[in-house]
Amino acid sequence: MSEEQIKIWKQVEAKGLEKLGNIEKTLLAKEGFEEAHKDYCDFVDRLAETTGLTTGELDRHFTTLLAEKGEKKNDSRRKEGKK
Repeated sequence: MSEEQIKIWKQVEAKGLEKLGNIEKTLLAKEGFEEAHKDYCDFVDRLAETTGLTTGELDRHFTTLLAEKGEKKNDSRRKEGKK
């Protein structure tokens, strides 16, 4: 991938994480889940059409990124607690 393509893909990843984060927020708020879930699914569907990847591959990628982001956040909190 070119540098420009990598930059664009990082923006796509950020948007996917944002949409998954919106789903998490609605679960905590106990309202708005259907809309947030539909928005995420529409995003993944459009991205699948554009990239040729499957929706399952994209969903796994975004959920893995979200999990890794959560692990990093927990690791940094543990390190702060040890100070």
